[in-house]
Amino acid sequence: MKGFVAAASTLALAASATPLAPRENTCAQGSKPPYGALTNSACPCWSWYKIQTGDGDCGKVASKFGVSRADIIKWNPDVSKTLDGTFYDCINFWPQQQICVGVTPPNPLPAAPCNADAPYPVGKDTVCGCKKWYKIVSGDDCGPVAGKFGISSDQLIKWNPWLSADVDGTHYACMNMWPGDNLCVATGIAPFLPVTTTLSAVSAAYHALVFALRVPFFVAFAVGYFALFHHLPLPVIARKVALWCLLGIPGIWWVDLQLDGVKRGTLADQPRHRFPHGGTVIAANFTSPIDVVYLAAIFDPIFTVAYPGTRRVRRVGLFAAVLAALAPPPSAADRPRDSELVSLRQLLEQYPDRPIAVFPECTTTNGKAILPLSPSLLECPADVQIFPVSLRYTPADVTTPVPGRWVSFLWNLLSRPTTCIRVRIAEGQSNTSAASTNGASTNGQVRSRGADAGDVSAEEQRVLDAIAEALARLGRVKRVGLTVEDKSAFVKALHRKRS
Repeated sequence: MKGFVAAASTLALAASATPLAPRENTCAQGSKPPYGALTNSACPCWSWYKIQTGDGDCGKVASKFGVSRADIIKWNPDVSKTLDGTFYDCINFWPQQQICVGVTPPNPLPAAPCNADAPYPVGKDTVCGCKKWYKIVSGDDCGPVAGKFGISSDQLIKWNPWLSADVDGTHYACMNMWPGDNLCVATGIAPFLPVTTTLSAVSAAYHALVFALRVPFFVAFAVGYFALFHHLPLPVIARKVALWCLLGIPGIWWVDLQLDGVKRGTLADQPRHRFPHGGTVIAANFTSPIDVVYLAAIFDPIFTVAYPGTRRVRRVGLFAAVLAALAPPPSAADRPRDSELVSLRQLLEQYPDRPIAVFPECTTTNGKAILPLSPSLLECPADVQIFPVSLRYTPADVTTPVPGRWVSFLWNLLSRPTTCIRVRIAEGQSNTSAASTNGASTNGQVRSRGADAGDVSAEEQRVLDAIAEALARLGRVKRVGLTVEDKSAFVKALHRKRS
């Protein structure tokens, strides 16, 4: 009879013991508690274990890690339970729960291998080359933290991928926001931040005087050129002279133009095919409205606007290309109808005597990095040369990475005594992916229709990578994975921060 009562009591106790729901562990030390860690686990805890079916009880797990059963119970008090005044150890021992199995820190402490000077602790997948860190405090979330440093939540998670987790097939962004962990909030490469220059009181007064003297002439000349002169049936040389006068008013007197791999002083001796010319494509980085005016004054190209995720471009005039430098970054909703877009192949056939200018990054930066390139360049035939062209400015505050800032751009442009342009032109490259299909126009049209979703083959990606690497080398900058969507999120965060 006593045995029957004991067995019944045991069954009742087991029925009352239910799995504990995963709860947040707020311990700010030790290794990051995984999803499912119990609230009252040891703090700090350095080793965690997910209970598996068949583990039995605490003793069997303890033997796996060389600790005692009492240690497991001590470090994880939630696995035990008191019923009717009786203490039952290890009764809440359920599969998939995370228990602490070690409170001794490893030696040496783990650190992100590419961030040796990072504070501790840092997630192992944190982006390399981080320049600024932030220690999470209780109550933090990705959105507010990202806003503090002028970046988007997506960018914060991209730099700190360990913030997110997949649980039972569901992705949770910013789930592992544990107090005490350190986040990377700046990589030192910020291509969307405006470049500013601090002026003393005397310098500011001098710049204001220069600005006041120049602005009437510049505005009058620019309005006269774009409203009238540009539309007159004049020789190309006349338009180029007028554009050089427009550049001369703000003090752009000197341009450092060099061909990649060509010795200084021998530029005039180079053959025509080393420069962009009719029937070729210019792939330039995009940093300022000056890019457009300079390219027009030198090469007189057909300007286009590229969009991410499509191989077609929109042909625009000179004035529209200038406005694009301070326009909001394009989105899928802003993309024109297919009837308004053309391929580079079509433009090359339509304008065989003029180069085609493409800004494949699709939006402006401050010149400190190269963004992923649009697949529009892949529509070039195999026998057409693509010339990577890098333009940089000294001082760099004439770049326009933030849309709509016309006043600050004109102030920086017109208030300085002079601005220097550094231009580097790489050797022409070919679209080898088009060569693999023999450059057939029918195949190109099929690929164009199929690639509107952004599909790029491995061979095509190598072509884009080669052009991007050339732009990065010419500009002495690095390539980054930031996209047009990242810039849109950054601009929104920047506006929220200043409002």
